[in-house]
Amino acid sequence: MEIASKLKELREKQHISKYKLAEITELSPTYIYKLEAGKSQPTIDTLERILKGLNSSLVDFLLSFSSADGLPELSPDERKLLDAYKSLAPDKKPVAIAAVAAMKG
Repeated sequence: MEIASKLKELREKQHISKYKLAEITELSPTYIYKLEAGKSQPTIDTLERILKGLNSSLVDFLLSFSSADGLPELSPDERKLLDAYKSLAPDKKPVAIAAVAAMKG
């Protein structure tokens, strides 16, 4: 399952309209429609903003994907890394991503 359909599923489970989600997240309704239609991909920051509006977190959202969705299960260390990333201030997240990218060998 892709990000777009997972977001739509999460939104619908909470009985939140696309328009209401746009209002909560201060994003345009057009963007929400495009996102759920798979015509746009959110940045990590935008995804976090949407998930916050849906009372969820990036870590929980990513963990909701299973190997049946074509994504591998996360190891405990990968979950720790996601939890640590989630706890960072927004201005520190790009630094963390750059640091991890620099470690790739």
